[in-house]
Amino acid sequence: MDDRAVPAPAAAEPPRASGLERDYTSAWQERDESGDARLWDRVVGDGDAGQLPVRFPPETSQLPAHPVRMTTYTPLPIPEAALKELRDADDSGRAMEPYAAGSASDRIGSVGSPLRCCLRAVEEGERVALVSYAPLRRWAEERRARPGAYDECGPVFVHAGECGGPDGSRTGYPFARPGALRTLRRYDAEGRIVGGRLFEIPEDADAGFDAALAEAFSEPSVALVHVRALEYGCFHFEVRRP
Repeated sequence: MDDRAVPAPAAAEPPRASGLERDYTSAWQERDESGDARLWDRVVGDGDAGQLPVRFPPETSQLPAHPVRMTTYTPLPIPEAALKELRDADDSGRAMEPYAAGSASDRIGSVGSPLRCCLRAVEEGERVALVSYAPLRRWAEERRARPGAYDECGPVFVHAGECGGPDGSRTGYPFARPGALRTLRRYDAEGRIVGGRLFEIPEDADAGFDAALAEAFSEPSVALVHVRALEYGCFHFEVRRP
């Protein structure tokens, strides 16, 4: 796959991946020889990657990864205790297979993909792994809940070693590119699905997430919300009732 960025026409509209087959998760900034900024969005999903130019990138190497704004609800990463277990054997019983992101051993193009241990994008050269994670099962174990058939596993990227979790100086919801599509699944105290909705991230991503989560928790039975990518269904983060 050719990962070289191709300059976009100055007046081009933000492109959308056809068929909703990709997920936009991070961006970076490059400068040409004249010093003009060129902004690119990385189009990534668990198992696929590529690049397209965009007009409104959510993140750059020179700017905060998320808007500087406090959120009403707290996006939660995979708990540290669960990470320790996943690095030994994941929730499908597989041993972790770490590799350096962007190296020859990175067969799935993981650079730019969402890390669920620290809620930021994978950077080139970091040692990471793609593991199977059962977020509802882990939550249910804490609560002694019984989700039954609603329990499921899916692929997530994590650091191969301890990383300290999310950067405390960052605010805002992670992986929140305006225009990206998410599903918000609602679960009750027993871990049963009790609703959900499609959510397109608006320009004011934090306000949009706040409103969508407020709508979810307005239902008294909702104890937990999973935010997932629409195209792949991959788990991004969870939010618990305050």
